[in-house]
Amino acid sequence: MATNINTILSWFQTGDKPTENQFLQTFTSFWHKDDNIPQNKVQDLTATLAAKAEAAQLNGHLTDPEAHADLFDAKANDADISAVGKSGDYGDIINIPISFPPEAHSHAANEIIGMEDYALMTFVQSMSIVFVPASATLSLRDGAGTTIASANLGSLNNEGTSITYNSVDKTLELRNDADELLASIPVADFVANLVSIAGWGSTPGRLQFKSSTGTVLFNVDFDISRINGLQTALDSKLATADAPTTVRGVTLTGFAVSNAAVVAADTILAAAGKLQGQINQIQTDLGTKIALGVNSDIPVLKLEVMNSLAVTDDEGTLSFVKDDSEEYYGKTTLTAPGGTTINIPHGLPGVPTWVNVVAANAAALPGQFAVSCDATNIILTYTGSAPAGTLEYNLSYRS
Repeated sequence: MATNINTILSWFQTGDKPTENQFLQTFTSFWHKDDNIPQNKVQDLTATLAAKAEAAQLNGHLTDPEAHADLFDAKANDADISAVGKSGDYGDIINIPISFPPEAHSHAANEIIGMEDYALMTFVQSMSIVFVPASATLSLRDGAGTTIASANLGSLNNEGTSITYNSVDKTLELRNDADELLASIPVADFVANLVSIAGWGSTPGRLQFKSSTGTVLFNVDFDISRINGLQTALDSKLATADAPTTVRGVTLTGFAVSNAAVVAADTILAAAGKLQGQINQIQTDLGTKIALGVNSDIPVLKLEVMNSLAVTDDEGTLSFVKDDSEEYYGKTTLTAPGGTTINIPHGLPGVPTWVNVVAANAAALPGQFAVSCDATNIILTYTGSAPAGTLEYNLSYRS
């Protein structure tokens, strides 16, 4: 159905932003060059042709001996003429044509026709249809060239056939074959309605198509039902019978315990095997460093205490309480000597077999320190900056 031309023109005024549907209605309101124009769309053509005899009807009429039977029945016959000749009275047959025998009208063998039929046939055969491009007129003419009927086809040639750019008005113009302007739209408005951005919006599964200015032109919602065959494919991949077994019923291979480093090319099982090997090695190493004895005592300590301490060479006072277990513990207070090593005398006849040192105040925690022993001192060696001020430590050790 064609859209009124004034409605179309109102869509393409300066500042308008025609929609996709308006463009569709515009272009489908005009005839395309490749379209066949129906007879009922040519003004007066159907009525003109309807008033003319079909070729089959005309040919049948010319060969039908009874085509004008009613007409000839009303004409004077031989008996009428004979009566007139005898009486001399012509009053009853004035203006009545003399009738002819049927052979004069039509004869099956010789195809003789009457004068009226011949004249009609000649007239029809001389008719022609002429198109005048200058006036876009389709005319029906007789043999003498006289126009019997005509139809202006200008209104049918109003479809847009070309789009041009008007550099003065900065518009896109739709024109027909006669270069007549049918519609126009500012380039800025046309571009603003073109899709230039596509991306996922805030709504899950919704793909947004936007103009260059960011205006959402339309959305496309995606879900499983919109993707042909996806649901069936997923159903075939997620068979519940595979769940209790391995993966798809196939035993996974490639798992081997190794403490080698994990690399990017490793499969999941190969990487898991390497990690398991490293965990096993850590457990073994800890077992050699921490041996649990009776009552969960730690008889041998080979652990670096990662506290932050530094002390001076000054020896502080140390008080000990000796009990029946041969274990010594107490608290010592020192003045930081300014260096990274501090010696704390333990008073034992030999090297302690078990030592525990814990920083007891903030001044003793500037960095990490390691604990070692000799026959005279418990030695704290800092790996970072040296502590300063008064330092306090809680000590416990065993001979």
